[in-house]
Amino acid sequence: EAGKFATSYIPTVASTVTRAADQDTQAIQVNVYTGSIKLEFIPNHGVSSLGCPLWSSYIDASNYSAIFHDGTNMLFRKRIAGTNYDASIALTYVAAQLIKVAVSWSNVNINIAVNGVLGTANTNTLPLQLSSIQRIGALEFLKQANNVDEVRVDGGVKNIAYYPIVLSTSNLVALTS
Repeated sequence: EAGKFATSYIPTVASTVTRAADQDTQAIQVNVYTGSIKLEFIPNHGVSSLGCPLWSSYIDASNYSAIFHDGTNMLFRKRIAGTNYDASIALTYVAAQLIKVAVSWSNVNINIAVNGVLGTANTNTLPLQLSSIQRIGALEFLKQANNVDEVRVDGGVKNIAYYPIVLSTSNLVALTS
């Protein structure tokens, strides 16, 4: 939907509603040893101190995977048993400027590239954990960390793609150039 607020009316009686654009349910295995994701983002605003969620797979507060901006860096995080493993790249973004992000993971590392520049990888041997629900533009742990009802993206996430292989770092750079 265009604009900063939802414009379509969704009638409800006594239950909550999740807009289709907020959540996408995919049947996938819990421990995924290899894969890659590419997406594009056009923010409606400058950097937010609450963070900017783009994609997440939330299992619980100790276990999730996410692509998000933390106010200073674009991060690809896998959180396993309460420990964060981050691939990152410094990024200051501005409203209406296209941002291309690609990430990959294997059983030895995770990588991120943004707008044609490769970020700093994180080397570890723990498998990435994915839940059966993939969220676009909303991130549970940012909500909890900031003690707010919800932290949602203010902008458009588009052209999202999942690859069941580990894309090379040169492919990540090429996808985001």
